[in-house]
Amino acid sequence: SIGDELGNSGITFTTPVTRYAVGANWNNTNSWSTSSGGATGASVPLAQDTVHFDASSISMAVNSGMRYLGTNIDFAGYTQTITFQGTAIRTGVVLGNLTLASGQASPGLGSSPTVRFAGRSSHTITSAGKTFANAASIEGFGGNYALADALTLNGGALTLTRGTFDDGGFSISAASFSSSNSNTRAFAGSGTWSVTSTGTVFTTATNTSLTTSGFTGTIKLTNSSSSSKTWATGGYVGSTINYWNATGSTGVCIFTGSGTLNDIKIDAGRTQQFTAATTTTFTTMTLPVSASNAITITSVTAAQHTLLCNSAAAIKFYGCTISQSKATGTSAFEAYNDTTVWNNVNGGSTSGYRWWPQQTWVDVSNATAAGRQSIARAANF
Repeated sequence: SIGDELGNSGITFTTPVTRYAVGANWNNTNSWSTSSGGATGASVPLAQDTVHFDASSISMAVNSGMRYLGTNIDFAGYTQTITFQGTAIRTGVVLGNLTLASGQASPGLGSSPTVRFAGRSSHTITSAGKTFANAASIEGFGGNYALADALTLNGGALTLTRGTFDDGGFSISAASFSSSNSNTRAFAGSGTWSVTSTGTVFTTATNTSLTTSGFTGTIKLTNSSSSSKTWATGGYVGSTINYWNATGSTGVCIFTGSGTLNDIKIDAGRTQQFTAATTTTFTTMTLPVSASNAITITSVTAAQHTLLCNSAAAIKFYGCTISQSKATGTSAFEAYNDTTVWNNVNGGSTSGYRWWPQQTWVDVSNATAAGRQSIARAANF
């Protein structure tokens, strides 16, 4: 038997077949049948085969000798557990659709590093409410993987190596997301992607051949520890992407490299840092409207970053602390209610921060006289 792992020519491969799981060890003919609940002794699935786990199947272990699981893996009706074992780097490769079942136990990955989706046409991933115990990687040459429902990786990273990944409008929860390479790849969709870890939690640091124009969703940083969380752009972010600092505690969120975003949302009490000497361009900024829930915006180091916004709507800060920041573009950056500002510079346009230059507080539209005085007392030019 010869398995077709795709990308081949001039080879006659074994004709694809359908196999039904009836035993406990993937790499054993006693575990496979040609029909649901049928006689054992059928061949172990090859990369081009379709695999079914159903109500007649028992719990099964996939050992490290099985690199490719099959083309389409379907667990409809399955109520048992499948566990991936070993550390083989390509254990658990799926070349087509993966369909989990709501009645099965969440797939355990043992010590296997990643389940890899490597199909080269259009495929779907259906989680059915199940949580993946580890990481997942999208890596099909020219392939397209779309979610059919929400995807949760329990502590694992989501990696886009090549091909297209579409969230289908569904939410994702993963420790981190990475797509830092030079392969042709894209991510698309409109869902909210929650990244839950610390350190570099979202990276496109190497973004050659990366397309994000089809993604209008939100990248949400959620870890509430005191450790920092970093988005490494590599100087590239799509103008349709929304960013949400929803972390807690004292841990800062860091945006490294210049980039363009649609909306920057910063929850109450959070600290957002930008890299000095970079420019972050955005359409809108969603901020708390109460001085008691103020935020902090500053640079990572003692030098200025630039925020550029050309929206018609003003960006309004209430009781915030803003430092090392240069405002530019055609939008107004307006300060209210004891906002503390220092070492900030007008971008040289008709907007900039309204408290600069010459403390012209009359330019802070809709602010009360008392509010303007409070701002004036807080400023340190």
